[in-house]
Amino acid sequence: MNKAHYIRYNWVSEDPTLIAKAQWLTEQFHASKNLKRKNKRDFLSAFNVILTCFDIYDVYKGWELHIPINNNLYSGGTRRNPTYTSEIKVAIKWLIAEGFICEVQGVTKPKQKDRKKRQFIPKSYMITAPRGVFEISQKPLSDPRLIKRNPLAGYYEVRKKKDGAKVVIEPSKRQKHIHKNLIAETDENNIMKINNVDR
Repeated sequence: MNKAHYIRYNWVSEDPTLIAKAQWLTEQFHASKNLKRKNKRDFLSAFNVILTCFDIYDVYKGWELHIPINNNLYSGGTRRNPTYTSEIKVAIKWLIAEGFICEVQGVTKPKQKDRKKRQFIPKSYMITAPRGVFEISQKPLSDPRLIKRNPLAGYYEVRKKKDGAKVVIEPSKRQKHIHKNLIAETDENNIMKINNVDR
């Protein structure tokens, strides 16, 4: 069985090397789509989050990523959480189309221990072998000390069932106000411990 993680978009990097690569990918994306630089959609942040995930999940060391790209997880009432932006979905699909990452295995429905109902697992992808100017990297792009929590990531997620699917309930403004000191302190001290992430 291949080594694979289920992707989460919970981190961003402040490392200039990773930011430069995200900027380069953004420029390539805009050029391929004939988009103007004044486009308001934030693809730079999307590529930053994606590349940071690549670092955290060791894709440069042979790990694969289960990446869902179905539209209902990225918008509307069935959106998984605020980190699932439409820009990330578009950027992921573009990376696949351009050959930066390639599909390794299709959707699976493995039998799970102590569960009667099987859960679908998304397709898995891996970094494509370097192709000249299309090379992303052969080693992590970011210093682990410069990886921070994605500002869009919730501190906790409460879910409820809606039309048979579980959806995230956003915390109210009152809840955020009550816990503002804890949130500020967590933001200030949030340096990722990469070796302990989803291993």
